[in-house]
Amino acid sequence: MFLIIDFDSTLTRCEALDVLSDICLTSVMNREERIAQIKRLTEQAMSGEIGFDEALQKRIDLLPIRQNHITDLIEQLKKD
Repeated sequence: MFLIIDFDSTLTRCEALDVLSDICLTSVMNREERIAQIKRLTEQAMSGEIGFDEALQKRIDLLPIRQNHITDLIEQLKKD
């Protein structure tokens, strides 16, 4: 089980799921399309077009997340 806390742009200077998408989708064939979908969903949630829960679930569904990706994300967020 994973716990995801959304504190992006409050404690970090970036959207963590956008960074995670860069990490997770490195070798995925439709990488750019998925990244664009994730960014659109982020924007829609931030503007209130769709609910946070819905946007989060849809974004996570687009990512083939593994434990090592989370470790890489943490390291990247420390740099930013």
